[in-house]
Amino acid sequence: MDLDVQTNLNVLNITFSLRNLSRKTDEMYYRITVYDDYFDSSWRTTKLNVYVHSSCTIHPNTTTVKETDNVSLNVTTTGNPPVYEYIWTHPNGSRLTANSTLTFTASRQDTGTFKVSVYNGVGNRGICTSNVTVQYKPENTNMSHSPNKTKFCLGNLITITCTSNANPPVEKYSLYRNEKWIQENDFGLFKVLLDKTGTNRFTCKPENQIGVGENKSLTSINVTEPTAISNCQILDNGKERAFAVEGRNVILKCIISGSEPLNIIWTNGQQVWYDNTVTFEPVNRSDTDTYNLTVSNGEECNNAETSFKLDVYYVPERTIIKIYPNKIAFCRGDQIHVNCTTSAKPQAKYSLYQNDELIGSSKSGHFFVGLNVPGNVSFTCVPSNEAGYGENRSVTLEVKASPGTSHCKMLENGKERTFAVEGINIELKCIISGSEPLKKTWTNGRQVWNDNTVTFEPVNRRDTGTYNLTVSNGEQCNKAETSFKFDVYYVPESTAMEIYPSKITFCRADQIYVNCTASAKPQAKYSLYQNDELSSSSRSGIFVVDLNTSGNISFTCVPSNEAGYGENSSVTREVKGLHPPELIVSSNKSYSQSNPLVLFNLSINACPSNTSLSCNPSAPNILTTITSHDAGLNGKQYLVVVIIQNDVDSANIVCKAENSVGVRERTLHFYRQAIHPKDNSPILIEKQNKTLFT
Repeated sequence: MDLDVQTNLNVLNITFSLRNLSRKTDEMYYRITVYDDYFDSSWRTTKLNVYVHSSCTIHPNTTTVKETDNVSLNVTTTGNPPVYEYIWTHPNGSRLTANSTLTFTASRQDTGTFKVSVYNGVGNRGICTSNVTVQYKPENTNMSHSPNKTKFCLGNLITITCTSNANPPVEKYSLYRNEKWIQENDFGLFKVLLDKTGTNRFTCKPENQIGVGENKSLTSINVTEPTAISNCQILDNGKERAFAVEGRNVILKCIISGSEPLNIIWTNGQQVWYDNTVTFEPVNRSDTDTYNLTVSNGEECNNAETSFKLDVYYVPERTIIKIYPNKIAFCRGDQIHVNCTTSAKPQAKYSLYQNDELIGSSKSGHFFVGLNVPGNVSFTCVPSNEAGYGENRSVTLEVKASPGTSHCKMLENGKERTFAVEGINIELKCIISGSEPLKKTWTNGRQVWNDNTVTFEPVNRRDTGTYNLTVSNGEQCNKAETSFKFDVYYVPESTAMEIYPSKITFCRADQIYVNCTASAKPQAKYSLYQNDELSSSSRSGIFVVDLNTSGNISFTCVPSNEAGYGENSSVTREVKGLHPPELIVSSNKSYSQSNPLVLFNLSINACPSNTSLSCNPSAPNILTTITSHDAGLNGKQYLVVVIIQNDVDSANIVCKAENSVGVRERTLHFYRQAIHPKDNSPILIEKQNKTLFT
């Protein structure tokens, strides 16, 4: 470093200052050189010593050791001049004698901060520290439990607390019961179920990183088994029963458990038994009660208590049987109500026997029985329950067969008929059943028969009617009633026969209606004979006959029914042969001066008689009208009305008659002026402006 200073002074003071001195960089020799104008120089050398106050560091700065371990704390110091004084201080504040190294055997009292103060005569003292942790196994272990007592009941829950002094703190508390591990945790609080009877000794073993520490045990805890009651039962001759039966030797017993000594008390509120069993020799229905059993074995455990309901059963007694309706005679088919009652425990079941045969069972004792067998019927009620069979009771009823009627029939000489024929001996009879004595009554409203049969010798149509039969045998059964429709048939009579058309002469090929009638029961069937030869049959008696043969023909009507053949009836008719129509005119000429209306009378005979007639005029201004009526058996009469205009002086009208055989024609003549006839023909006379024929 150069400093250029010019001055004319004889004395020059120069100050050189160093800041932030560092021994490392600043402690050295310094030289100053002075020059004049003549380049003469002088110099001087000086050493700069830099003093530093003391400081220190302890190694190790932090250490963890086990108790009884050897410990060395080494101090490293800095400063100028060197440190020459060391003052050590224990964590408890006491002074220790040592230099740069402190050596000791570790104990738990050494845990804390060791301090050393160093000094080199410059500035302040240097102070440094080292933290020492001395670890040791758990010790001064303590145990407690809650509840704080020594006697407990099996199943109780207790709390056990373990504590111990250790460094580092306890990592695990292990709990043993009777030298057998049961639990472990890191906080020393245990919930323990007392599930072992007898003496229970609990031990706590604490443990940390250093090892297992001091163990501790509780005062012995005594665990009592609580009393218990189970399987209470009734014994009858050593066999278990669900109930007791009156009159038998019975023992009431329960299975009892628990730590001895046991205090056992049975009571029903009136009597006390100090034993495991209650004996009844013999048991009676009055022993039915609730029996309470209490078992105890000290204050540690609750008492065991149970109640046993002793039911003493007895067989049914004082049995009663009643019949409704309240009577002893009935009708077959009736339904009765049988009621059985008895005194029993438990409730009786009833079995009902009819004539020593079981017909039903019931818990209620009510039976509804249909009486289906006639005669004397006995009913026996047999009650029973779990205790056995009780007294029986019986009643006998009379059951009548109700009157009955069936297969009513008519008998002719012992043979069954469906109808009676007038004039024959007939018996009316029904099959009758029912318990005797039977009262039988037939009546038709006019007459009464007190017998099973009604005899007709002979039967007459007046006997036709409804016959009512009534059969009874007393008030128990309804009467049997039936009605029989008795029909008496008779052969046809008063036979009559009619022919339509009502005439005696016919043409061959005509069709006629024959009507046959007769009085008969049942309705007659009619057979028609033509010349003694069967033509046809009919239920109605009406026949349609085509006449195909000429001559005299006899017709005979023969009626018949289920009763037989009746009276015949016959007629004879003439049947003529066929011919064409024959036209007969009273006059075929007509005269008129002024009257326009002209009448002609015609008649026709023909076989067959069904003939058609037509009249046609010769002039267009002439009108004709024809009317007809029957004339005799085979003829018809016709009136031909002709209307002629005044300007017509004469005209011809041609009339034509036709049937199935042939055709015939006649011509009618009209003249305006009168012409006197020369022959014997009828004379036309005008009177009051009318034309008359004679």
